[in-house]
Amino acid sequence: MLKSLKVSFTAVLLGSVAAVPAASVALISTTGAVHAKSGDSNGGKGGNSSHQSNGKSANIGHAGGNGKSQKGGLGKGLNKFFASITGEDGTSSGTVKKGKLINGMHPSDLGNMNGAYHANINAVLAHIRNGNTNGPVGLMAELAVADHSAQGAQQIIDLVGALDAAGYATVQDYFAALQGTPGNGSIDEIESAIAGGDQTTIDLALQNNGFASLGDYIVYRDGTPGVPNDPALDDAVAALGGDASTYTDTSVVVDEQAIADANTALGKKSGAEGDILAYWNKNGDTDPSVVSPDEQSLLDTLYSRFDGNEAAIGDAIATTDTTSAAASCDTSTDPGCSTSTE
Repeated sequence: MLKSLKVSFTAVLLGSVAAVPAASVALISTTGAVHAKSGDSNGGKGGNSSHQSNGKSANIGHAGGNGKSQKGGLGKGLNKFFASITGEDGTSSGTVKKGKLINGMHPSDLGNMNGAYHANINAVLAHIRNGNTNGPVGLMAELAVADHSAQGAQQIIDLVGALDAAGYATVQDYFAALQGTPGNGSIDEIESAIAGGDQTTIDLALQNNGFASLGDYIVYRDGTPGVPNDPALDDAVAALGGDASTYTDTSVVVDEQAIADANTALGKKSGAEGDILAYWNKNGDTDPSVVSPDEQSLLDTLYSRFDGNEAAIGDAIATTDTTSAAASCDTSTDPGCSTSTE
């Protein structure tokens, strides 16, 4: 009985498909081809994922009833049929798997930040030069400037923390401790007294040569061995281009002004990120104090547009700085200044 029902149901389905006009079938086939092509070219990592099947299909039209369709069977054909209509992956469970763009984001997830992601980098650079932070592209320009200005800022903060934890004020202090203090050589009078073993003679020899104790003399004679390397501090130094193994400094002055500048740069970067997340119409996070996984995914997606364009962004920022300086020049008080930006 069950088998006959399956056969009848299959016949109905085949009859329904056969009843579709030829023009409609041609249109559906064309639509499927367009969706397939779109999926193949869908930006980077997730290009083909919207058309990948999980290997399972409905048991329609399979006489064996083992839960899997035969190659070329009706179940697999129906999956393809539904996929050609929807542009998505139909499965036996009825679930739909969306294609991904990059960083786990589908184009529809970007919402009003689609324009920001797809903006030509030259448009972003123009917004930087003009100081325009309006709209999606302007927000990208703001993010690019803040990110560029914050390069190395976090590394400075990390280095300060590592120095404090290890008990050093500067990188130079750490390098000096690693190298130790070389000795100045022995003094014959003291060495002879030590060899003789008479404590009174030793004390007299030490006193004659300006040493308060035998220990002070040994430090003078042998020096002080270097301290062991601090792995966390070594990593913090390396992040700024230094090398603790060769005692090569980064020439970065970690003083109060450098720390203040680093914190200011990081604050502006955080502010630029916040402006984007507040503008994003697909943002479901209601807590602005915490960056959610979806928010971080969007930021990572946008940051990826700057890869390989760091030099051009720096040049655009330099142009903005020059323009700002010229605009603030007052010829009435400073006859030698010029408002020209050329």
